[in-house]
Amino acid sequence: MTDNPAKGPLGVRGLTVRYGTTVIFDSVDLPTIRPGEVSVFAGPNGAGKSTLLRALAGMIRASGEILYDGRNLLDLTAHRRAELVGFMPQSIAATNGLTVLDSVLASLRLFSPGISARRSQDAALSALERIGILHLAMRPLGQLSGGQRQMASLAQSLVRRPQILLLDEPTSALDLRHQVEVMSAIKSVAREGRIVIVVLHDLSLAANWADQLIFLHDGRVADAGTPADVLTSDLLRSVYRVSARVGRAAGGGAYLAVDGLA
Repeated sequence: MTDNPAKGPLGVRGLTVRYGTTVIFDSVDLPTIRPGEVSVFAGPNGAGKSTLLRALAGMIRASGEILYDGRNLLDLTAHRRAELVGFMPQSIAATNGLTVLDSVLASLRLFSPGISARRSQDAALSALERIGILHLAMRPLGQLSGGQRQMASLAQSLVRRPQILLLDEPTSALDLRHQVEVMSAIKSVAREGRIVIVVLHDLSLAANWADQLIFLHDGRVADAGTPADVLTSDLLRSVYRVSARVGRAAGGGAYLAVDGLA
């Protein structure tokens, strides 16, 4: 999965997103999303994190510019855009009768119809091993826990080797160990030269894994930068309306201590 890096950064300019007549984002600009880094959308409930991610993926209509490799992704056909962009939703259906392996193979063959059976099998098994769920390969999706389904969904996205990977809360149903496994895999995918954007609610997780944090609030970018630069008590007070302290661990990571409402 190391031979399809991104061909440059992603630029979002003047993006407007609506649900019906309701404007969620009005001509918003995002900081440059660079290959090789994990960029995280963070913000309170209702800030539009998932909506923005879905707009970038082409799942909902938007206007403006999503610039990549000299093109506006909004001008591409749905199929061509899906070849470049991998999107992982928050959950996949529990009733799907496919096994985990079959679901990953189906995702791969959808965009690589000419791939041989041997190569597709090897790629699918490699994706499952990378996420740490190779032992679930023959398990039906309907028998998985919510967290296991999330990991299967991530494998479906990774196996296609997209240049741009968009992940909507990939750790929300996972315990601590599996959060670390998944975020480690996501980080390694980014380090291979891909563009990776993740929606995360857990600020401690975001602070320890993000290269760039983009805080969304009231339909705009409240702040953006490295976790060390933007994750501050002042930002938590203004965006989340809590009184909190940000500490730095010995290993360089961050942790939050929330004292109460602001």
